[in-house]
Amino acid sequence: MLIIRLSLPSKKIFNYTVFHIMIVCSKSPLEEVFVHETNLNIAQRTEIISWINSYVDTINPEFMMLLDVSKEIPLVYEECFNTLNNCGPNCDVSTLNANVVEEQRGNIVLVDDELKEFSFANVVPVRSCSFNLRYNVMYPDKKAITLLRSVIPIINNELGQPTILLVLLQDITKLTNAVQGTYFEIKCIRHPGVVNESLMSLEGSINNKIKFGISLTKRENQILQLLINGHTSLSISKELFIAKTTVDKHRQNLMRKYKVSNVTQLIRKYLQSVA
Repeated sequence: MLIIRLSLPSKKIFNYTVFHIMIVCSKSPLEEVFVHETNLNIAQRTEIISWINSYVDTINPEFMMLLDVSKEIPLVYEECFNTLNNCGPNCDVSTLNANVVEEQRGNIVLVDDELKEFSFANVVPVRSCSFNLRYNVMYPDKKAITLLRSVIPIINNELGQPTILLVLLQDITKLTNAVQGTYFEIKCIRHPGVVNESLMSLEGSINNKIKFGISLTKRENQILQLLINGHTSLSISKELFIAKTTVDKHRQNLMRKYKVSNVTQLIRKYLQSVA
C-alpha cells in the first residue's frame, strides 16, 4: 500500500521507487493531474479533488504528494507547505530523508514491506483509512523532530489494490515533544466499521516487530486475536477449522516468542506493544 523509503538503498516496492525526493512547489492544478493520470469523469474528479483539498487543509502538512503506483516513476504531483525552513522555489525534503535517525531506518523498511504484502491480499476502501508512521529526524541543527507520514489510498484498480495514493508529511514535534521511536497506526477517516480485524491485526503485528522484534505468522496472528477476544483452544479450532492440537502448538509458539509462560501474560504483553 505504501510507500516512501527515506534515505535507504534503492529497492522497488509497490512497483515503484521513491528515494531522496526533491519536492518542488507545483503550480499544476490537481485537475490537470487527474485528467492525465486517470479515466475519471468530471464529476468524479471534482469530488475527489474537493476531498483532497479539504483533508489537506485539515491536516496542515509540510509536504503533500500524489503517487501513481502503477508507474515506474510514481510521483505525479507534489506541493510544499514547508514550515521547517521557509519554502522557497525549491523545497528540499531530501535533507529530512538524509537525517532520519539511523536506528529507525530498518523499521521504516519493515513497515513498507508489511504494507506491500497486506495490500496484495486485502481490499481497503478508498479514502477510508490513513496508514500512519511516526519517526524521528535530526533536523535542523541536529535537533530531533518527529514526523508523521500519512498514506491514504485515493483510487483503487479493478482488483481493489491502490493505484493513486495521497502521501502527507507532517511535523508533529510539538504534539509529541519529539518522542523518540517509530510507531505505526491505522486511523479511520470515514466508514467507522472499516478498521476490521485484519487491519487491527496488521497494526498490532507491525508494532510487535518494531517494539519487540517479534515476527508472527498469519496463523499466529489469527489465533492471538481470537485469544484476546476470549476464545479457548477448542473454540479457535472450530473457528479456523484446524485441530485443537494445532492451536495448542501455535499457542506455545506465541508464548515462546513473547517469552511468557501463560496466555494471560501473552495477551498483556501484546497489548502493551500496541498501547
